[in-house]
Amino acid sequence: MPQSIIIDKYNTHSNYNATIHEVFNSDTHIGVESLLKQISYDIKHQNDNFIKRALVLIMHFILNPDVLELTLDRYSSTTEKIFSNAKRNGQYEFEFVDIKVNFMPQNEKDGILTVSSNNMNHSGRAEISQINELIKTIEQKGQLPIYIDMQNFKESVINISRSEVQELPEEQHLPFDKFLTYAYKETNSFNVVLDANQQYRHLDNFMIYYDPIDKQLTIRDNKNTVDMIPLTNLQWENLLKYASKGHQQSNTIDSNDSKNIKEYISSPQVSDYFIPEVKDSIVEDLYSIANYSPDKTRTNDENWKRLCQVCDQYNIIKKNTTDSNSKLLTRDMTISDAKIKMTFHIGDYVINTVEQAIPKDDMGQLSLEGLDLSGMNLSRFNFSGMNLRNVNFQDSILKRAIFNNATLDGAILLDCDINHADFTDASLMKVDFEYVNNMKGVIFLRANLRECNFKGHDFSGVNFTQADLRNANLEYVFFINTVLDKTLLAGAVLNHSNLSGKDLSGYDLTGVKLNHTILTKTILNKAILDGAEFNFSTLTETVLTEATGSNINFNRARITNVIFDKANLNNVSFHRAWGKYVSFYKTKMNEIDFTNANFNNFIFNNSEAESINFSKAKLENCFFIETNWSNVNFSESNILHSSFYKAIFQEKVYFDKATFKNVNFNNAQIPESHFNGVKSINVSFLNSNLHLATFENVKTINSINTDDDYYVRTPNDESDITIQIFEMRPSSSLDK
Repeated sequence: MPQSIIIDKYNTHSNYNATIHEVFNSDTHIGVESLLKQISYDIKHQNDNFIKRALVLIMHFILNPDVLELTLDRYSSTTEKIFSNAKRNGQYEFEFVDIKVNFMPQNEKDGILTVSSNNMNHSGRAEISQINELIKTIEQKGQLPIYIDMQNFKESVINISRSEVQELPEEQHLPFDKFLTYAYKETNSFNVVLDANQQYRHLDNFMIYYDPIDKQLTIRDNKNTVDMIPLTNLQWENLLKYASKGHQQSNTIDSNDSKNIKEYISSPQVSDYFIPEVKDSIVEDLYSIANYSPDKTRTNDENWKRLCQVCDQYNIIKKNTTDSNSKLLTRDMTISDAKIKMTFHIGDYVINTVEQAIPKDDMGQLSLEGLDLSGMNLSRFNFSGMNLRNVNFQDSILKRAIFNNATLDGAILLDCDINHADFTDASLMKVDFEYVNNMKGVIFLRANLRECNFKGHDFSGVNFTQADLRNANLEYVFFINTVLDKTLLAGAVLNHSNLSGKDLSGYDLTGVKLNHTILTKTILNKAILDGAEFNFSTLTETVLTEATGSNINFNRARITNVIFDKANLNNVSFHRAWGKYVSFYKTKMNEIDFTNANFNNFIFNNSEAESINFSKAKLENCFFIETNWSNVNFSESNILHSSFYKAIFQEKVYFDKATFKNVNFNNAQIPESHFNGVKSINVSFLNSNLHLATFENVKTINSINTDDDYYVRTPNDESDITIQIFEMRPSSSLDK
């Protein structure tokens, strides 16, 4: 008779632990005959007949390990009763009525087998192979609950998710079957919670959870060991379908609505909506959206990021939908009690409705940051006080939406309709409005619009009162009927725009670019123009009284009826500018470039001008009356019908190679001035100071007035010029 299992008898329950220690560390074993006598002794002293039968059965298992099936057949009625209530707590842990059987492997070959009840304990060595054979036979013939561990359960899950179930051998899906028998379904998970009376006690705490976003299945066993396997949403659907077909308990079945939705998603009617090359991927993503729900084990911030991923997925799906069907994919959204409710549609079908709490940012604002709200109708929606940084509103309708005190820095508004939306006190730094469809009537009262892009917009009815538009791009913009009141515009780019009729008095326009801009009747009184650019701009009836600034450019500008009275201008360029009726009354000017400019009715009256360059300029009907000049250059200029009456030139002034016609220098102070190479002179110097003035190579001088204190220096060779000295009263039009 085989003696592969040896049993030791403990006299009392109280010395159980000590005796176990001795057995584990002793090489001495009791003989089989003595062992059987001890077991028989216990059987005789048991009052419970059922326990007696169980002990007899166990004794026969021990005595006849090679003929287990014969033992089971011999005691079939007893076996059925015993195993019908058997419990399994582990791979080698069983309970038969009040008898506990536990095998503890010690090495690869054998271990310690313990049989115990309330008042007795037996323990001895046994071979693992023999124990496994015993367990397998009892599982198959005696209906002992099979043992489900992480490995066989994982294999079962993988096989079912990736194969047709009918093609699988029974042992491959049996672990999952047993799991489903006791599992309770929640959203995207199955959980097992068992009490101590369950036969499959070892399944307690088993759980599977599917993440439709990360496409990953998490498995947790009764020992809290966790394993993760990649799984597509379609494979997860295979598991759900298997659970529904084979286990009709209410705890494992999706609702009829859910099943109908998923059948609809996979139907040809829907799949034909999408571009053929990506159809399978889109159906997978639609399942992902249908399966999504907030994960209770994650933080609110983590769940928010996952909702953002779902919305991104939905947007990508919509972009890959054929044009005729793209409108069938829609979303609805409501926000109340700090929660967002998002419903996803395909036509009349609701794919999923997600409700979850909205996280708060560091400032305590409800934060929708990073959410994709593209393609939605959000008319009249109230986003007041929310953090909407980097939210995607592309293609959405935001008519009359309210964004008071909201933060929208970096938000995407491509192809949005924001007609009459209210952004009072909102922050929209760096937002691109260039391709917004409609901006009429929008309110930006006190809004932060720094570095925003408004290129090409019609601002009809838009209110920018006290708005911050510093460094904003306002190119090609029309400001007709636009409210600009105390608006900050420093550094803004307004090239090719129209600011006609706007009162920007006192504005800080430092660094503003107004190139090619129309400024008809624009008022810039006391404006700060440091670094401003007006190149190629059109200024008509523009008023810049008391304006100040340095490094200003009016190159090639067209300036008509413009007033610079009492302005203070430094390092300003009017190179190649064209002007008519321009006034510089009591203006202070330093380092001004009028080279190649063309001015008609250009008036300097009681002004101060230092380091002014008029070289190659054309000045017609210009008046430089009682102006104090220093370091001025009129070389090669063309001065026609103009007057320098009572002009004071503190330092040398150069008129070399200039062309004069009907020019009046009466009562002017122009000592040491250079008129060398002057052509076509028809000029009056009545009562002028020409002390040490030079007239070399002058072609014609019609009149010069001199006194005894003054003299004119002429070249030694006078062959090329004719000097006529006589007193002449100029025409009355040139007296002043």
